[in-house]
Amino acid sequence: PPLDATVSNADTSGVRPQHRVVVETIANRFDALAAGATGMRKKELDGISTKIGGMFVFLNEGEGETHISPPVCDQLARLSEAWAAGDANAVNAHLLYISTRHWEECAYWFPALKRLTKL
Repeated sequence: PPLDATVSNADTSGVRPQHRVVVETIANRFDALAAGATGMRKKELDGISTKIGGMFVFLNEGEGETHISPPVCDQLARLSEAWAAGDANAVNAHLLYISTRHWEECAYWFPALKRLTKL
């Protein structure tokens, strides 16, 4: 992903409509946490932002190693819906599914996403 991609400035213009929920849910959660962050929490969120920004860029429609495959995008959409509904068990189940079945594809951004869900 572009080195300067963050949650707030990543180009998500090519994200499929059914996967927009991923960008919206994660960005809203991130913004809520960042609003009151200071010190070490702000530094931690800055690191998370670059990884999640990269994930947002990868969500754009396309093929190859610079894009997230449709099955992972679908899992991220379901995870986002569960997260928005406050269903922690479902969020954890989707995180486990993604990490065990698609690790090679998500290794760059997955730790940041998992950390964000725990904050």
